[in-house]
Amino acid sequence: MCIMTRRQWLVSVGAWFSAFGCRPRDRVAARSGGLVLEDFRPTVALSLRAVAAALRGGGWGAARVATLGGLNRVVGLSLEGDGDVLMLGHREPRWPSQHIDDVAIALRSAYRAGPQYQEPIGCSIDPREGADDPWRMQAATIFGMEPSEMAARHVAIDYELKKASLGLTVLKPGMPTLMDGSDRISDCAAATLPKGATETAHRFWFCPKVPDAPRFVRDGEAIWIRKPVGAQVLTEEEFLDSKAHRVGARRAEGSAVRIAQAVSALLASGELPQYAALRGDFRLIEAAKLAPLMGVRPAAVDYYLTEHAIRKAKVPAFVGGLWREETSEFTCSNQVEEMPIPGGTSYQSSADVRTRRVRVVGGVEARVPIEEADVRSGNNELSATMRRVREARPSADAAIWTVAA
Repeated sequence: MCIMTRRQWLVSVGAWFSAFGCRPRDRVAARSGGLVLEDFRPTVALSLRAVAAALRGGGWGAARVATLGGLNRVVGLSLEGDGDVLMLGHREPRWPSQHIDDVAIALRSAYRAGPQYQEPIGCSIDPREGADDPWRMQAATIFGMEPSEMAARHVAIDYELKKASLGLTVLKPGMPTLMDGSDRISDCAAATLPKGATETAHRFWFCPKVPDAPRFVRDGEAIWIRKPVGAQVLTEEEFLDSKAHRVGARRAEGSAVRIAQAVSALLASGELPQYAALRGDFRLIEAAKLAPLMGVRPAAVDYYLTEHAIRKAKVPAFVGGLWREETSEFTCSNQVEEMPIPGGTSYQSSADVRTRRVRVVGGVEARVPIEEADVRSGNNELSATMRRVREARPSADAAIWTVAA
């Protein structure tokens, strides 16, 4: 039996876990068709070419476009006749802002521009495999991107969820935790661990929630993101050996499932700023993946792929391990034996008494699948909107402008 490393498992399309909704094979189960749809009516337009020129020029113009002029919800793209690419969307006052670095990272991921961008964007926080005490200090790994604000944000969000799942911090009053009590006979089932396993851990990871197809409308040079990708948390229970090597897994149950469902609801609502930011990252990654699909050549976005200097951010290589151990004991079995002794009978009990220990691992995987069936051909339905977008542009070199709703 070949055991993958945790990183290989997390980024593998062929990961076996049947509830892994990020995989194309399981997309039907992970999709949500109950989204509120709206007409394609962007109120903000951004020219990637003009933004690049402003950033090269520096000064006040660069500072303004660095935050995309407030554009923080992308609803479409347009490949213009002169090779420019327009990002179309809205300024949502209650949504976190996005940065030009996020655009550059998303485009580099879409075009696999550079050695750091050969894998889907993600991160993982895990016990240090092979260490004498794998849980005391855990490894934080990023992949599919370079150290950046986005990378630091994903690690921080993942670490916060580990704390919340153990009840060490509160995301929202009433949120379930792993310490709410066992609602299945699982603690005693540890006696049936697979060969080589000595303990279990709960894994939670963030990944896209993909709506039903078709998700996009392609009409001439423009594409409308009709049903944008969402974000969700999935979970499983891992089997680990004494050195924290993964030797298997099983479907999660009980409180772990309720935690995943509750956090997924917070991601969908955008109620917490950090979760709204993660959802925004997923949507920007989705929009960037549409660029090569539309025929945007790397040369048209070369500034973002090679020239733009992404701000470096401190991303920890290690974080303090988190665990929680109950002081209460529980009995899995208690066998009473009779033994004859001179003058009577002796009774002895042999009890299997355990203490419940809860470990948590996790990660973020921003693999956003886009397939041919996800794109529907339009029937000239975007042309009127694109005409308004172009007519609203105040000058040929304008980087960001407002479009009348």
